[in-house]
Amino acid sequence: AISEGPYGRRVHREAIIEDAIADLQRMADWLPQEVIAEAKFWQGSFLAKLGEHDKAHVLIAQAISSCWQHVREPRHRFLIATSAGLNAMHRGDFIEANRWFRERLGLRHSQGRSQHPYTANDYRLLALNFIMAEKYEEAREILKAAPVIGSVQGDSDPDIYRTMLETAAARLEI
Repeated sequence: AISEGPYGRRVHREAIIEDAIADLQRMADWLPQEVIAEAKFWQGSFLAKLGEHDKAHVLIAQAISSCWQHVREPRHRFLIATSAGLNAMHRGDFIEANRWFRERLGLRHSQGRSQHPYTANDYRLLALNFIMAEKYEEAREILKAAPVIGSVQGDSDPDIYRTMLETAAARLEI
């Protein structure tokens, strides 16, 4: 699909994704399945970022087990867990989102980074998922379990990791 914009004709991002999926289907006979699965997964993740959560779910569901089985690098697994969890949460599949957010937190712990400031976001996502599922006591327990994150020197907002947990806790009081 093409639209007119301030700089002339533009191709819609969704059309690009659909073309890429069709190209992958044509190559399915000679590409390794794990390559196709990973491409489908990231296409689904991109659609999720566009707010197309149901379309994203189809691609992510087709690809996730193969991606998880073949990807060993922790950072890559972390990104997969993040995308799968966020898409599940936005679709309202809170059980699936909880699974992936816990996987994400587990990866952080297994790398010896359980006290890293970024861990605050792992706990925040788990808590937000429980809040969206209207499981407020579970959200409180997650936030209580979060590490105390101090100021991060050199960050443009040194208290951002501490305040993101405080903001999630404040949502429980609304």
